Parts: sequence; C-alpha cells; structure tokens
Amino acid sequence: MIVSERAALALRMVSTLPGYGSWADSFRDFDTPYGNVGYRQLSILWALRYRLIPDDEFSPTRLAAFFRVQPSVATRSLAKLEAAGFISRAVDASDGRVSRIAITEKGRDVSIYVERLYVDDVLDSMSCLTEEQVAELQRSMVVLTNVLEDLQAKRERRTGRGVAHVGE
Repeated sequence: MIVSERAALALRMVSTLPGYGSWADSFRDFDTPYGNVGYRQLSILWALRYRLIPDDEFSPTRLAAFFRVQPSVATRSLAKLEAAGFISRAVDASDGRVSRIAITEKGRDVSIYVERLYVDDVLDSMSCLTEEQVAELQRSMVVLTNVLEDLQAKRERRTGRGVAHVGE
C-alpha cells in the first residue's frame, strides 16, 4: 500500500471510528430490571467488572483520571452506585484514608444486562454480513485494537496521564 493510500485509510479511520463511541454514548440512561442507570454509572461498573483499573489503584481520583472528568463527577457517580447497591465501599484495614470499592452482584448483573443490549444491537446490524465478512471483521478488530493501543501509549507518553484501555 502506498503512502497516500495509508493516509486515506488513516483519515477514514479518524472519521469513522468515533461514530461507534458516539453511538454508544448516545444511550444516556437505561431502564433496567434494576432501575434507571446512567451511562457514566454503567461505565464505572464496566471498569470495575473488567478491572480496567487495578483494584489497589481504584479510587475516585484514579477513576476521574481514567474517564477524564473532574474528581467530583466520579465521586457523585460512585455515591449513586453505592446508594443503588451496585458497588460497595469499605475502609482499607491498613490505611484508614483509603476506601476500597468493589462491584456487587447486583452491579455485575446490571452491567451484563446493558452490555447485552449493546451486543444485541451490533449483532442485529451485523446480520447481513457473510461469514467471509465476519472473518475479515475479526481480523480487522485485532489490527484496530493494536493500532488503538499504540495510539493510547503515544498519548500517555505525550500527556503523562493514564488512559482508558480497550475492553477484552
């Protein structure tokens, strides 16, 4: 592939891929069997469920950096999650200043419920694909994930801030 073709591909990626994030972000609130849950709260449950932030680093400050929001935003979301029974908080036995946050079974259930809503939408949109197209898409996802991880590493080196990693 010549340089201009790669540049055109890079432009297409930069133009197309944010649409997936925008689509996911367009769901602001979810009516679930567990009550109404907001997108930010579900994002936190996702981060807990997939351990996107190591347990020993999980704090409102680290969570805020991860999602690139103010710490007060993360703190409010955690308070809502705790009030709904989706997370639990306990004071660390060795350091009383540290609060340990864990996802509860109810939090895991609501996270899985909403994840299935997203997956079902994508599956429906993929229903017209041939098996060959699905195989091509699987190979492309590996490549896209590698490119994204490289871009995130570059951003982290440039900004010195932690980054949100691709979910498994």
